Amino acid sequence: MHHTASPIPFLTEHPRILATVLASWFVGVPAALSAQQSVQGVVVRADTDDPVESASVYLVAESGSILGVTATDSAGLFVLAVPSPGSYTLHVHRTGYVATRSETMHVPADSSVVVRVNLPPNAIMLEAITVFGEAPRRLTPEIQDFLARRRMRVAYSFSREDFRRLRAEHPLDLLREIPGFVTLGNRAAYRWYALNSRRCPPAILVDGQRSRLPQAELIENLSLWNVYGVEVFRDWSSTPSIYGSSPCGTILIWTRAAEW
Repeated sequence: MHHTASPIPFLTEHPRILATVLASWFVGVPAALSAQQSVQGVVVRADTDDPVESASVYLVAESGSILGVTATDSAGLFVLAVPSPGSYTLHVHRTGYVATRSETMHVPADSSVVVRVNLPPNAIMLEAITVFGEAPRRLTPEIQDFLARRRMRVAYSFSREDFRRLRAEHPLDLLREIPGFVTLGNRAAYRWYALNSRRCPPAILVDGQRSRLPQAELIENLSLWNVYGVEVFRDWSSTPSIYGSSPCGTILIWTRAAEW
């Protein structure tokens, strides 16, 4: 179904009023348009007469060819140059409105046709969207302490946001960000890691508990998906006393199991 738009008869029958309206509506129209024929007008909402901004207005020849296109301004106004005298239609489109085609209009040489286009609103039906979520998880006191130390910058620390920022795929990717971190040993069975000049392996605690696994096996087999955060203390003086006092430093690994 096509909704029609037609020339404004009152204005076309009163040339002086037409000239006044065009002068007030289209201030700033390029001078080139005044020397040739054009179609000028306004696009309004059909049910309220409110102007429709950013509507696309196409000038279409009888052959179906699109000869020009423009967009309405904040007042719903538009102007289109017509290449030669003849018969044309306007096709008007705007998201949220029914596409509208005007009746065929004849544009004489060196003349302007003034048109009002009424666009009926058209509600757009969207597909249903289902959103899934889970309740926020509570943090244990140990994790809350980790976050507090992180804010105070008392150690090298890494959160899940850091994992993404550093594009880390493994805990070793994080440890290598620490100045002075080195890998010692030549064979996998004897490899260990050092955090300071003592070149001795640091203590590793998972969720506050010492692990019985060898250092290399623990770190290299740990998945970041299960890790909530990592803290690295380079010597005993900076390590919280509840986690021991290793002179070789301490690595605290907090897993997602530490969330409630």
